[in-house]
Amino acid sequence: MEADVPAYPSVNASKEPLLRNRLLDGSLMRWTCPSCGKVHYLDYPLLYHDPVNKFMIWHFPAGQEEDRIDAYGKQVAGLLPDYTCRRVDNVLRLAEKIQIFEQGASDVAVELSEYVFRQESAARANDDEEKRQVFSNNIFCHGLRFEDGRCAEFRISVVDDDGNHSYYDISPAIYSDCDAIVRRNPALDPGKGFVTVDYQWLKTKIR
Repeated sequence: MEADVPAYPSVNASKEPLLRNRLLDGSLMRWTCPSCGKVHYLDYPLLYHDPVNKFMIWHFPAGQEEDRIDAYGKQVAGLLPDYTCRRVDNVLRLAEKIQIFEQGASDVAVELSEYVFRQESAARANDDEEKRQVFSNNIFCHGLRFEDGRCAEFRISVVDDDGNHSYYDISPAIYSDCDAIVRRNPALDPGKGFVTVDYQWLKTKIR
């Protein structure tokens, strides 16, 4: 069956707040076949722009390359030097970055906090297989809340190899400590352009 499925190559959070909400709840890139009822998850390039909070996130599906990202990243850095730009390869990571930057938080500090969570979880593992699972899991920031400029709530989602989600509340002090580390360490500055900041990136920065 052929069908016209709506796709959104770009979303402006200020002009299209409903699309922003649909990105966060997962419905924007989810389509249900009207004939058979099967749910399909769409995966296509999408540029998310939040002019109020001054960030852009370019979602490109894993395995896809796009030369214009580097060139456009340099243009944004020159024209909008106070913007934060990131590249992600899945919708969950896109939603994570939106929540982080809307709070004015550091995604590098979030990644470092998640790294600490991995290390502590691995230390509690009962065997090598459980430890392997800890490091293969995908971890996403599920929610951040700040009060008077300080992290007051930090919640993460852990997605295992089978796609199951588990949720954990993390001590806000971990984020605060990691944020202080990031601010003191120039090597943890991602730089300008559409940089991928994730667990793999962080591992290249930690010695």
